[in-house]
Order: sequence, then C-alpha cells, then structure tokens
Amino acid sequence: MSSTTHNLCVDNPQIKEVYVIEDDEIYTAQQAIGNDYDEAVKLRMELSESISLKKPKYICPICLVGVYIACSRHNNDKKFYFKHIVENGNCPAETRSTLTKPQIEAMKYNGVKESQAHIRMKEIIYESLSQDPNFSDIKLETVIKGEDRKSWRKPDIQAVWQGKLRVAFEVQLSTTFLKVIGERRLFYKAQNSLVCWVFKKYDKEHALMKQDDIFHNNNQNLFLASEDTLKSSKQNKTLMLNCHWYEPKINHNNIVKEWNSKYAKFKELEYDIDKQAIYYFDYKNEQEKLINKLENGDLKERFEEWWIKHNHSPEYKGEWKAFVDEFTNKGIYINEYPYDIHHLISGLYSAKYGRVIGSEYTKLVQAAHTIADLKDNSVLQIFRVALLVYNRGKQITEEDKKGLWKKKSDKFRKLLYISNDYQRNKNLDNLMKFLFPELMKREVWAKLKAFDDKHNLKNP
Repeated sequence: MSSTTHNLCVDNPQIKEVYVIEDDEIYTAQQAIGNDYDEAVKLRMELSESISLKKPKYICPICLVGVYIACSRHNNDKKFYFKHIVENGNCPAETRSTLTKPQIEAMKYNGVKESQAHIRMKEIIYESLSQDPNFSDIKLETVIKGEDRKSWRKPDIQAVWQGKLRVAFEVQLSTTFLKVIGERRLFYKAQNSLVCWVFKKYDKEHALMKQDDIFHNNNQNLFLASEDTLKSSKQNKTLMLNCHWYEPKINHNNIVKEWNSKYAKFKELEYDIDKQAIYYFDYKNEQEKLINKLENGDLKERFEEWWIKHNHSPEYKGEWKAFVDEFTNKGIYINEYPYDIHHLISGLYSAKYGRVIGSEYTKLVQAAHTIADLKDNSVLQIFRVALLVYNRGKQITEEDKKGLWKKKSDKFRKLLYISNDYQRNKNLDNLMKFLFPELMKREVWAKLKAFDDKHNLKNP
C-alpha cells in the first residue's frame, strides 16, 4: 500500500478502514487508496469488476459488506473514499443516498443516450468502419449474447477485425457509470472480444471521473471521433481515430508525463483482451523501462551491449570481473565465470532480437535446438517464455522447415512441468528480473502454461 504523503483519500472518510481479503489485512482508507492517482483509478475499476463478479475484494471490517471507491471533487481536486455496495443499517458508516444506483442510472443515463450528439457519434464511427476493408460484419446497436445465453450487451457499434476479433465501439457519455464500464469490460473479456470506448471530447485538465476510469485503465490512451476523423477515414480508406496519450519522460531524475496526440489508423493500435485495453502508445511498458533506468543507471544497457559484442571471450576476463562486482554491489547474484550462463544469456538475447547471438548459427531455430539439447535443462523453460514474449513463434515456425522443432516441443512440453530437471535456476531470478523483467511476470508464465496444457491434450 502507498504511503499517506499527498494522500488521495478525503480528509474524513466515513469508512475509515477496509479489509483486503487477498492480504488478510485491515488497512486504513488512506493506506488503501494511497497517493498514486493512476493506481487509485485502476483499483477503483478492479473493485467495481470484483463486485460485478459477486466476489468483492475489499469489505467493510465492521459490517462485512463489500465496498467500492467513489470520487469527491472540489474545483479540480479529486479525492476518493470508500462506499458500501448496499446500506443494510448494520454499520455506523452510512455512505449512500436514498436513491438506488439503478434509479440514479436510469435518471441520468437514459436521459441523454439518444441525444442528437450521441446519435451522430454512432453514425461517424459506423461510416468510418465502413471505409476499412479490415473490418467486416459491421452492425449498429445489435445484441451480442454471452456464452450462457443469459447475459447480453447491445454496443453502439460492433464489427469484426481481420475476420477474427469482435470489437465493440461504445460512445462514452458524461453520465456513464463506473459499474456500466466495469460490467462491459468483463462481458467482452468473457466473449474473447474487445471494447473500445470513443470520446466526443476530452479535457485532460478538467476530465470527468468516468473519463479517467477509462483512460487510466486503458494504458493511459484514449480515442476521439469527429467529423474530421470521418473525413480522414474516407481519405485513407481505413478507420482513423484521434488518439491521445501520456508519454513518460525523464526530467532531472524524475519521471514526468508528456501529453501527445495524433490521428492513428486502427491497424497501428495494440490491444490486450485480458486487460480490455487498446492503445497506440504502450505507457506501462515505457514507464517500467524508465523506472528501471533510474534505479539501475546504465548497467543493464552496458551489460547487454558488452555481451552481444564480446560474449565470454577469455581476453575480456577483467571486464567480466567488473560486471560481477557491480551486480554484487546491487545485491544481484551472477556467476563467477560467464561461460556458466552462456547459453542462458545468449539464448534470451537471441530470442529478444530474433537473431543468433553467441554462436556461429544463423537461424534462431538452430539456437533453440541447441538449448533444448543441453544437459542443463533449466534454460529451456525461460527460453520458451522469451519466444512467447518477444513474438518469435512465427519466425521459429518458418525456419522449422522439416518440423523437427515441433516434434521436439511435443516431446519436452510435459517434462517442463513434471520434472525438477526442467525448472529454472531460481538463484538467477534477481539477475533475470534485472536484465529481462518482461520475462519474469507471473501472467506470462501462466500464459505459457495454459498454451502447453491445451497442446498436451492434443499430444497425450
């Protein structure tokens, strides 16, 4: 939890403490909300989605009712506080009005959803999609049914991208409730589809809370549509959106945000179905790089440059000793001799750059075979994670003309999870987190495991 310096919690919250089920701990409202606006808004969405799933993550320790984060705004100063899902009369912290959420939602949302401005926004998006040959099955206000046939949504516009991904385009209204946003994100994720929220206007200095809920949960990117983007879509024969984003920069050893915008083609965007994010600029990834650079100086860059250039040649023994000393001073274990981790480091850099590093081979699949045939089996699993993270699957497949790598993959896929010989060397975890932080994320390993489980069913 964040410290309370410049805390984002209101000064005197009614709910003063919350119980975090996952941590099995009680935190003050100030500790739980913290001082990082981006993280607070993400937590706001996370709690709303957990409530929609009927599995609230935070509860009131007094009455044991689930809570979510609400926003209080004075001038342009946004502060947060916790509210009960329902007021059952058993808690001294009464936080809700006498109107129910559905009543308020009906009063505000339905009153404007068919305004002329909203209707025109839907027309603009529909017409823009019609210009793009990559989109098909374009529909206006048509129901999408869930797998259980009970749940459904009716997005403003929906279309299929490149014949495989259904994208729902929703016009963001100033009265859109967090609950609505969260439930739609969960619905489209369950359908393996994507929701793309589109704004009519956005003022970053005076943004509404509901706009921030979308922006900060969308990798700090947002999209506008207008008569101008429609004109650009017609000219370019593709869907054009006016993309705005924050880009982190280092300024006097601090990370600051720079506001950027451009007209972007839909095919230029990246997306993540699990996070229901679609973006032009990868803010999170760039921020992690800058944080790592601030914390670790240029050691990571110098080591990578040295390894790729010189590898473990004996004449560079003195330089290696200097690197060992630097890593040791940072509390990071690294082997005394570079050849002990030659295949590991060279293999991961080869996967990262899509070219063979540290050997005379010319094809990545050859390096893959070498790693798979090592007596030290601990390298193979993290190497496969690297192939996944760095998107080398297509390259490996194209180079695997005779299908030998595929046969080998089918053979060792199960061994990776049932044999201790194939577990990574955890003594090197801190080094891996330093040099290749993108490979050490829990969700990446889970994604590989899910892939292997699926293929193990086909290859018993």
